[in-house]
Amino acid sequence: MVGDPAQSSWSDPDEAAAAHDEALGTRPWRRFQLTVNYRNLAEVAELAAKVLALAMPGTGPPTAVRSTGLTPRFVVLGDDPGAVLRAEVRRLLTEVDGTVGVVVAMDRRGEARAWLAGLTGDDADAGTGVGDAGEPRGRVVVLGSLEAKGLEYDAKVVVSPAEIADESPAGLRVLYVALTRATQRLTVLSGERDEPDAAGVPELLRD
Repeated sequence: MVGDPAQSSWSDPDEAAAAHDEALGTRPWRRFQLTVNYRNLAEVAELAAKVLALAMPGTGPPTAVRSTGLTPRFVVLGDDPGAVLRAEVRRLLTEVDGTVGVVVAMDRRGEARAWLAGLTGDDADAGTGVGDAGEPRGRVVVLGSLEAKGLEYDAKVVVSPAEIADESPAGLRVLYVALTRATQRLTVLSGERDEPDAAGVPELLRD
């Protein structure tokens, strides 16, 4: 069995632990803890660790082994969130060769896909179309927060961390998962509910 309590979307950790014990029964078992993070840059992992500290106080994150100096980027959505998202996705398509994942709260999926509709290779010398988790087309994939688990993308855009954190009892853990899906670039787009500071950093991600 492989699992990470910090990435669990099960709303009640105690209930999840009881289910784990019931499944194993009386079989002998040993626990091994992952201590190395190969997926994320250290700069991304450091940001995600701030959410982990809120979601599961006292839980230490695995140590990232890669560092490039490319820190996460913060942008405020402002009065035209669709235009801001499109511009950011276009920019990321020029910076990575692979996929760009856009993560939003579950009830924002249709809206985000509409914002990105028509984004084609002519915009950024990239693949064509916008896909979802079940039907990817081209290099841009729009995901609801609960659909990001287990996936990874070269670049990631996380839209409104506060909305993701507030949408379920496990919201902070779901946000932690969303932030850790990026292998090269990470952008966080903040809305009004995120209470961004002058640098665009949402309250949840500030020190």
